[in-house]
Amino acid sequence: MRLTRAGIAFIIALLIICPLGAGISYAALTGTPFGSLPFGARPTATVARPAPTAQATTSGGGANPTAASSARPSSSPAASGSAAPGVTATVGNARPSVAPSGVPSVAPSGAPTATVVAGAGTTPTAAQGANITVAYDSYAPYFPVRIAEEREYYNARNLNVKQVAFGLNGDYNEAQRRAALKDGTFDVLLTTLDAVALFPDDSTGKVVAIVDESAGADKIVARTPIARLNDLRGKRIAYSAGSVSEFYLYASLNLVGLKATDVQLRPVDTVDAAVDLFVQNQVDAVVGWEPTIQAAIDGGGKVLLGSDNYRAILDVVVVSTKALNEKPAAVQAFLDAWFEAVKLTIDDPQAAGAAVVQSGDSDWTGIEQPGDYADALGLAAQATLGQNDFAFRSAGLLTNRLNEIGTVWRAGGKPLAAIDPARLIDGGLVQKSAAAGRYNNSRPPINASFVLTQQIAVPRLTAEQTGQTQAVAELPLKQVEFLPDSTELTDKGRADILAQIVPVLKQTPGLYLKVEGSAFQPASDTPAQNEQFARARAQAVIFFLLGQGIDGNRLIEGYVRPSFVGSTNPAEQAQDRRVVFTLVQPGGR
Repeated sequence: MRLTRAGIAFIIALLIICPLGAGISYAALTGTPFGSLPFGARPTATVARPAPTAQATTSGGGANPTAASSARPSSSPAASGSAAPGVTATVGNARPSVAPSGVPSVAPSGAPTATVVAGAGTTPTAAQGANITVAYDSYAPYFPVRIAEEREYYNARNLNVKQVAFGLNGDYNEAQRRAALKDGTFDVLLTTLDAVALFPDDSTGKVVAIVDESAGADKIVARTPIARLNDLRGKRIAYSAGSVSEFYLYASLNLVGLKATDVQLRPVDTVDAAVDLFVQNQVDAVVGWEPTIQAAIDGGGKVLLGSDNYRAILDVVVVSTKALNEKPAAVQAFLDAWFEAVKLTIDDPQAAGAAVVQSGDSDWTGIEQPGDYADALGLAAQATLGQNDFAFRSAGLLTNRLNEIGTVWRAGGKPLAAIDPARLIDGGLVQKSAAAGRYNNSRPPINASFVLTQQIAVPRLTAEQTGQTQAVAELPLKQVEFLPDSTELTDKGRADILAQIVPVLKQTPGLYLKVEGSAFQPASDTPAQNEQFARARAQAVIFFLLGQGIDGNRLIEGYVRPSFVGSTNPAEQAQDRRVVFTLVQPGGR
């Protein structure tokens, strides 16, 4: 059949119009925009998701709600009625991180949308619906976990984070925490570096980030006549068994060369019980954390040493080896969200505090008003992303600390597995977070005294202030080797100072070191000659310490008179050839 021109035009029109009509019909039915035609297009959601109602939740084990915000509670066995170990739970009334399928994710009223909060150009870094389970204590520096939830940082990365809050979702002792990490019940555990040193093997988990240094939360309190750590020898000391207080006790004893067997240990279940023993005069000293330890001070005790001046405690982020192997992208997404929340905590603590309040469970967090969060962070020196990056790139910095921790635990009688510390550390995730360039803080933390990655500097003391210093601890190194009749250190003398003095000075901000020389005085020497020679040896030690990056303002030269003038006994002569190292605090306590 031959087609006319009109017929051909009609067929062409049908070929154009029919597909167009079908597309428009599909758009109208499905709500899909068709070009510039907004048929059924979904409007941007404006209805806010309701904030959680804050519930008064009693924390397990009788934990003090106020204490919870400033320090980690001691570990205790699972309480009756609590979630059994190995059970993953969601914190109180916290919402899931990922909205149900088909429901648009809506930011809380007045809050920026997830894509804005997560930073311009952010793209999801985890597979849709990837799951991470994170477990942590009620301790303010751990709350970026909650802040990231409230600020939608997890949602922006397609990450579903389930939170296990110890004391709120069940209690796990240290052994149970390690087991849950190893079998993958916990993907992430916030804990202390000393706890990592107790891992039974190198396949349980790895340290991937540093949270903070305890900077005043932990203290050793004693009553007179105990005035220095050295005076604890033979004394009764109470502490919460299995808690970070036990490690801090052993670390402090180790400073002065004492072992657990050199004192009378009085382990109890909680810090409150330990303080009660002190107040009831049943022990001579107690180790604990703020604010509970304040009752011991009010009960007549004096602070011998606190974590503000001895930074033995590092809080860290540990990821299970299982999670690192099976879902590395989800782990990286979690750490990115963590550092974004840390950035908010530092740059805008009021906003971060508001997020913690909004997360609920204020009886457990101890944060009832946004300003409470900043107050709680005052006793912890937060580690920024930049400090994390530096720490993990610095060869041996964390492995050396783990070796030191191992020495402390062994002195306390704890058996340790033979593990290469390097196999407990993975700095790759921090370096990827740092490379993103979006999570660096723009102002200092509330407590900017993190010392692991920086040189400690202190003001120089006046002569009057120097005369009023109070001894805190006399260090155990006494015999520093010099060449015969010389002020030159031998190789062994330098090695001993490097091993026993320099590490202490790098962990003791606020304390000064008195370096007192002593020399044997032959009968032919005058006291003035002896003092001049002894001080010259002290100055040689100080000069060597300066070469190791120690601030000269911290070093105080001194002199100790010999005890065996003119002696012909080689053993007595050797006793007078020494250097006394004493950590001192200006103005006493």
